[in-house]
Amino acid sequence: MSEDIVRRICDSAQLACLLEVSSPKPGNVNILSDYEETLYEHFLASAVAIRKSLEEMLKDFIYRNRISLGKYIYHAINDTQKIQSGGNTNLGIVLLIYPLSIASAESLLKNEDIGNSFRRVPEILSKTTYIDTIYLYKAVRRASPRIKREVGELDVFDDRSFKKIREKRINLLDIFKITKKDLIADELVNGLKRAENGYAILKNAYKRFKKISLAIAYTYLRLLAENTDTLVANKFCEETAIMVSELCRSVVNSINNERKCEKILYYVKELDKFFKSMKINPGSMADITATSLFIFLLKERCVI
Repeated sequence: MSEDIVRRICDSAQLACLLEVSSPKPGNVNILSDYEETLYEHFLASAVAIRKSLEEMLKDFIYRNRISLGKYIYHAINDTQKIQSGGNTNLGIVLLIYPLSIASAESLLKNEDIGNSFRRVPEILSKTTYIDTIYLYKAVRRASPRIKREVGELDVFDDRSFKKIREKRINLLDIFKITKKDLIADELVNGLKRAENGYAILKNAYKRFKKISLAIAYTYLRLLAENTDTLVANKFCEETAIMVSELCRSVVNSINNERKCEKILYYVKELDKFFKSMKINPGSMADITATSLFIFLLKERCVI
């Protein structure tokens, strides 16, 4: 049973990464549209790279009752950087899916509803130690994401932070509370509410469209319509992030009033062209969408 749980979770996580990047989400890299330095193939390689660390983390939890999140997050990012040269392709996804995988394994072992796993994530994070946070900092450095350095005395790129983390015994939940202005950190602290909402949207969208790539794109647009993306806000400004949400709301309204898939794809592709022309890449919401998809695949046992 335990081996089956590990396999199911790893399969769902990898498939979520592959399907998410393959869907026509406006602004993001996909099968038809690359960025200059980050290509579709880089994301495919990244999906392959996470398997070993994810398996080891789940086995450590199931067989030894250990929650060593930081170490395995670091290994996932390190393995990713070894296999591809496209920069930061999956830090956000790993930060979301790894604690959620432990919560999901716990649910499956207890024969409980996997859908409740979202809300268990803060509790999982609270069981980590300062060692996990040090590994997290090393993972962020390895990924080198484009982030605003607003953590103050605990700047991830300042070596003095390691001493402070040890002295204050700051675990993962603590550090994410400090950085909660970031969308991913806010999700983790508050029980992945957006990802849980995304799961419900995705489930209904898949019933409507009967096509997973379109359902994923629609879910992404709905989530963006309801939330501003911190990656966009950090790269540009808060006003640009708000403008992105407003545009997505308009496209979602058009899709809701349209029945033909060809016309829906037209709306999606036109928005994609605009975002790409402005170099707008709502990456944080893409990570949350992938997390929603992960639970959808795991819970629904959906056959694509």
